[in-house]
Amino acid sequence: MEEDKSQIITLNDKEYKYSELTERGKIIINQLNIINYDISECKLQLDRHEAAKQMFIISFKNLMESPDKDKEGDTSLSLVSSNKMKQLI
Repeated sequence: MEEDKSQIITLNDKEYKYSELTERGKIIINQLNIINYDISECKLQLDRHEAAKQMFIISFKNLMESPDKDKEGDTSLSLVSSNKMKQLI
């Protein structure tokens, strides 16, 4: 049976077969894979937070530019058009 390419680990231009690693080596590689996954998840979460931040900036800007900004009562956030979103970004 042909060895799967995903079972090869490359470090400093040297290749290692996962199946030939010690138990400790396999644990380290597994931890690195988990960390890489977590980093990707954090980047996705950061992107979502940046988008939410932009939405709040636009909402605040719209509130301040509204002629009836002094009125209290409606505390919900209105959706903004994609054109207004692009202007701020």
